[in-house]
Amino acid sequence: MIPKSVKSQYLNCGIVKEIITIVLIFNTLVISFNLFAQTSKNLQRYDYFKDPTFQSQPFQIKKEGFQTSKGLIPDLGWGKFKAWIKLDPEQMAGKKYLMIQNPVFDEIAIYGASFSQKKIYPGTLLENREVLFRYPTFKIEDVANNDVFISGIATLNPAKFPIRLFDENELDDFKEKESLRNGLILGFISVLIILNLIIFSVFRLRPFGVFALSAFLFATLYLFLEGYFFGYWYSPALFENKILNFHYLIYFGFQLSNYWIFSSVFQLEIVKTGRFYTFFRILFLIGIIEGVLMLVSPLWYDYLSDFTIKTIGMTLRIGAMVMNVLMLFILLKIKKETQLASWFLAAMVPGWLVYLVPRFLPFLFHDFWFTMPQLYSLSMVWYISLVSFGLATAVYKNLQSAAENTIVPEKKAILKSDKLSKREMDILMAFTNGFSYTEISDAMFISPHTVRTHLKNIYSKIGVNSKAEAVRWVLEETK
Repeated sequence: MIPKSVKSQYLNCGIVKEIITIVLIFNTLVISFNLFAQTSKNLQRYDYFKDPTFQSQPFQIKKEGFQTSKGLIPDLGWGKFKAWIKLDPEQMAGKKYLMIQNPVFDEIAIYGASFSQKKIYPGTLLENREVLFRYPTFKIEDVANNDVFISGIATLNPAKFPIRLFDENELDDFKEKESLRNGLILGFISVLIILNLIIFSVFRLRPFGVFALSAFLFATLYLFLEGYFFGYWYSPALFENKILNFHYLIYFGFQLSNYWIFSSVFQLEIVKTGRFYTFFRILFLIGIIEGVLMLVSPLWYDYLSDFTIKTIGMTLRIGAMVMNVLMLFILLKIKKETQLASWFLAAMVPGWLVYLVPRFLPFLFHDFWFTMPQLYSLSMVWYISLVSFGLATAVYKNLQSAAENTIVPEKKAILKSDKLSKREMDILMAFTNGFSYTEISDAMFISPHTVRTHLKNIYSKIGVNSKAEAVRWVLEETK
């Protein structure tokens, strides 16, 4: 006879599994739409110049210093300089608007013969901009037959200029596609956050709560990179203050929550990997320190040289790469012990490629027009979908095992005893090795209350009354 509580949980998990299956199919549609919705007809390359002296006007710069960008999107990289882009009249022929599809600049300005300069800051209110749009957008219909210059300053960010040129109808069409695309992506992520929170609240499984937080932080990061936080009354306080860099608070919060979910669901397997486990904990600590230092970067940025800024940028990238490679090795090492590792591998590899390839092999993207938020959204929608599905499947199997009174053969138990089931042996080994109720709950996808119930039954079966006696019993059994 199956207990009513198990029956109801089994049914609930089955419903969630079916919902996530439908969501996974919808995910494919979202990715397909995102791939084609932002293609650009603008396949021109532009001249650029790095100005370490931060000149205020383009006539102060020698035109001989400009060079043509290798890619369709000029990427001047990290550093302490003012970036300049030059457009000639032929490149702007027949167009009315110039837009830079990258709002993450401390300052962006345009200079033409008929106007001295038009400048936009993160805190410049939308209603005070020449064109009411979250991306920096300028009118260029009156430039006549003269060059137009764009300048931008990006503190602790790569200076990228995804330039788009529109006429009136093209700009309106772009805004409509943007609204639809972002609505699909954010709506989709919202559904997955809600599903994870439902499972968290029903089964009291912390990994689902942490993963919902991670998905929320990604959505926040995506909104930031898409410019939705700029141009409002609160924008200067967040992005123009001289004390805190809230951009990195969002970014590192998202990264660290991913590392947290990874370590919590695989901790029983990771601890067996020896040096990998030690390196992971060290890198996790370094990531926290980096996050704190970058959060207060406005306090020390002005004292650093261009070379130091470039070094910081490369260090952050290499650190993220090493962490991702380490996670890959850990997943490959433990995937025979737990099927969830295979889900994480399938979910994370596209994101790793999106992060690493454009940064370390940029020449592969020179002839493609894709912004990083676009690539992030593709990989993260995939990641959130597959990890949600994998986590739900792990719970489904546990409940199915409980309902059928069977044990899921995920791992080989080190401890052997006729008195205990495999699940009980795994819980006892984890508990006597120092893992808390919550940590065991996270790794085995059972509630902390269930862990306590198992341990109470285990103590009764092996005839002990305390953790110390349980440890001695384990030592005797494993001799």
